[in-house]
Amino acid sequence: MENQKNSDVVVDRGEAKWSDLWLKEDYWAIWIGFFILLVSAFMIFAGGDIEKKMADYNAVIAAEKAKPFKTVELIQATGSMLNACQCMHMSYSKGWTTINEMERQLGYPVLIRSQGGSNGGGSSLTEQGAALLSAYRRLQEDVQAYSQAAFEKYFPCDHKLGGKNDANAISTDESAPGPG
Repeated sequence: MENQKNSDVVVDRGEAKWSDLWLKEDYWAIWIGFFILLVSAFMIFAGGDIEKKMADYNAVIAAEKAKPFKTVELIQATGSMLNACQCMHMSYSKGWTTINEMERQLGYPVLIRSQGGSNGGGSSLTEQGAALLSAYRRLQEDVQAYSQAAFEKYFPCDHKLGGKNDANAISTDESAPGPG
């Protein structure tokens, strides 16, 4: 067997060079980690309010996670992908991409699609899609109830308009009753 050299193939012999980091497939995580560290350092040392930046970032992430459910909710309300997308200020193709990805991940269809034509098209929810949306709404209610109970646990003073506001009443008791 003759000895061939191929510059595209990198063999890991336990010794790596910096140039190998661009070629090896398993080093992609190192580069992502390095990028995250750089972004974090920039956020910390660039000044400004880090808590506000993190709150803004978390709000964007939460909105992106809820987008498929909001799209399904608006399709149910309007009967149309186009109208739902317009309500969300989202492109029609982005709306379909969102729903198609949701259906791919779930493994079942969420929408019944009706092609346009003289009678116009439309979309409605499948039984599984309606059940999914119902479960999502119940989850939202539970999260809201848990959040309210947790708030009352840690801030037990009366916060209603015109109520008594006793700053000394804030609980530091870890065993205070709460949700769950």
